Amino acid sequence: MDIKEAKAMCSDLKPQFNLGKAGITSTFIKTINEYLEAHEIVKIKALIATDKDSLSYFAQQVAEDTHAQILQKKGFTFILYRKKDD
Repeated sequence: MDIKEAKAMCSDLKPQFNLGKAGITSTFIKTINEYLEAHEIVKIKALIATDKDSLSYFAQQVAEDTHAQILQKKGFTFILYRKKDD
């Protein structure tokens, strides 16, 4: 899947993971990495975000930690994409 196809899928995705009060832990990052390895795209609901700035912070941090890019931020969810290593 390329980035154009991934962006087209964004509206149909349901959140696969919740980022809760524990925050961004090594276990959370490992889980997201494994999911991206298999699916290339993941939608995460940030339950701990209280406003757009905090959502941006969490999205950016998870993207950096997983070497993914942010495709979309909407409400309290964000979508990450990482092309599979062929």
